[in-house]
Amino acid sequence: IAKIVVFTCGIANLYLYPKPDWIMAWVVPAGSTHGRWGFNWWHPILCYGKDPYMGDKKRMRPDVIIDNSTRDKAEFNIHPSPKPLKFWMKLLERVSPNEGEIILDPFLGSGTTAVACKILHRYYIGIEINPEYCEIAKRRLEELDGIFR
Repeated sequence: IAKIVVFTCGIANLYLYPKPDWIMAWVVPAGSTHGRWGFNWWHPILCYGKDPYMGDKKRMRPDVIIDNSTRDKAEFNIHPSPKPLKFWMKLLERVSPNEGEIILDPFLGSGTTAVACKILHRYYIGIEINPEYCEIAKRRLEELDGIFR
């Protein structure tokens, strides 16, 4: 049972999911994708559950993360939809304010969530069906272990 569920769904899929309790936005001022109406500068982030910062007015946070982080060319070679690590870390800090919390990523891909969790001192559980991506995530985490030793 999760206290909060958060995921990026893409604008095209925004209305395919149950109504969220709140929506955040990942704003990319340089533009990130394009569609029938031009460049897309934002990505919806659907949020279910209580905002971890609500109720403490001193700690309130905006529902917008502005980030122009780019993905490394290497990231595009290992997964078709990699998320920039810098942005993913901002998102995790926004929805998981405390070290030691557990983050579940049921679509781990190349392991960006696990890497961000390790850097931010969160526990993580990653699920990935593709063995090739599992190996990539494992390698990324092992490389990170070398940095923190």
